[in-house]
Amino acid sequence: MKSLLSLLAFLVALTALAMPLKWVCNFPDTKAEVFRVYQGETVTFEPTFRVNGKTVDLDIEGVYIQTNGMAELWWTLDGNTFTPTNDVGALSYRFFIQAAAGDVSPERSEHCEAMSLEGCGKNYRANGTLRMLPSPGFVPNTLKLPVKTFDFSGVEVKNAPWHTIWDDKTGVAWQARMVDGSLYYIAVTNAPTLKE
Repeated sequence: MKSLLSLLAFLVALTALAMPLKWVCNFPDTKAEVFRVYQGETVTFEPTFRVNGKTVDLDIEGVYIQTNGMAELWWTLDGNTFTPTNDVGALSYRFFIQAAAGDVSPERSEHCEAMSLEGCGKNYRANGTLRMLPSPGFVPNTLKLPVKTFDFSGVEVKNAPWHTIWDDKTGVAWQARMVDGSLYYIAVTNAPTLKE
């Protein structure tokens, strides 16, 4: 019984571990990395940033992911970790890591300029693709697509080229759009009423 509990504790600890995805991101290269990951695994993005061979200390401020058919929409990860709750069963995910210098002291600012990082503003050089491999027992999670709203309060619309469903109760118009052969509905706030 004691060995069974020990085995169970070991298996629980093993599933909580995140596999680190480590690579070197050389500035000014824009090379995209490709990682093969089993569905259901937890992975952390851990790039090392280098300029002309010298390591630079940049903070990861966000990780953005998307899969096919999402057009301009992106999910944002909590921290730098991709978990099974982020996996909707896609064959691959495109990712971009937003990195920056954080609070730039005068010494660090000089360092950034010397390293040709233009004040260490935000950059997306660390990017790539997660290729998902099938694994036994994996069940895809259901995530809602991020909703991108447009405020048309300052735009004059003439002869709108889209089909609009107007909801008088909420004041929101839903526009149907075809993107890569898939139908999406986009919420539009302050949409003008179309006169015939």
